[in-house]
Amino acid sequence: MNTGWKIAISVFFGALIGSLVSINYSWWIGMIVGGIVGYLSVEPMAIPKAIAKVFKSMYSESNRNKFKFTGKIFVCLYLSMCFVIVTPVFPIHAFGIWLGKITLLSLYFYEFTFLIAALFSSIVISITFYGETYWKYENYMLSSYEISQIPPGITLVYSMQSPKKYFKSFLRSYFNIVTIISKGFVIFFIIMLPMFIFWKMPVYIFWKIPIGIGKFTWAVVKIIHCHNRVIAGIDAVIFACLGYGLSYLTPMAPLIGAVIGFALSKLHWELVSVRWLKVCPQKIKND
Repeated sequence: MNTGWKIAISVFFGALIGSLVSINYSWWIGMIVGGIVGYLSVEPMAIPKAIAKVFKSMYSESNRNKFKFTGKIFVCLYLSMCFVIVTPVFPIHAFGIWLGKITLLSLYFYEFTFLIAALFSSIVISITFYGETYWKYENYMLSSYEISQIPPGITLVYSMQSPKKYFKSFLRSYFNIVTIISKGFVIFFIIMLPMFIFWKMPVYIFWKIPIGIGKFTWAVVKIIHCHNRVIAGIDAVIFACLGYGLSYLTPMAPLIGAVIGFALSKLHWELVSVRWLKVCPQKIKND
């Protein structure tokens, strides 16, 4: 399909939709919608390619890796904390069963197995995502406070060097967890939540999101923009206006305006643009 037919079809849809919107809502809204539809209908398959290109340029490989790594860190911290917090519950419960002279060996075996699995999982999760940071120093003589700052699962590794130090750091780790949760609760509900509702949310809704959408749209338009789209958009506005003007005479006015726009835009392209002005058909940049 040559460029003239593409422009004619784009004008047809732009004029038809623009006329319908003008009749049902407002004439100026219809003109805008018709122009946009006509503009975008030329080479429509170039639009998703342009969107993908802009999205890829905005979120480079380093940013994507950073987002993935950050997500994994949060998930693994959460799992590690859950495993380590839950682990002591099982031997305590089993000890209570023993005191009550309830001989449920299978239950005890199950809890013991879960205890080992929980500790092992916590160690593996912590080492996997923090090993490169902490192992590269090769320093096994950390203080109990320094050890307690490491995710609790990995502190078990240091028990091979100093059981007493590990026990102290293990208790301190739980104290740190409780302290962090308590402080986090207060900070979240007293500071962060009101700040988010009354400051961050309005800023994002009324400023950052519109600005981001505008920049994204402008980047896409710069890729797909060409003279052919401009011609189709202008013609669509003109014939949408014609369809709106004829709406007082006949209910078929939108279709009439679209058909006239289709014919005249094709004629306009062939006679004026190609033969008179010698305009060469432009191709959309797809890469």
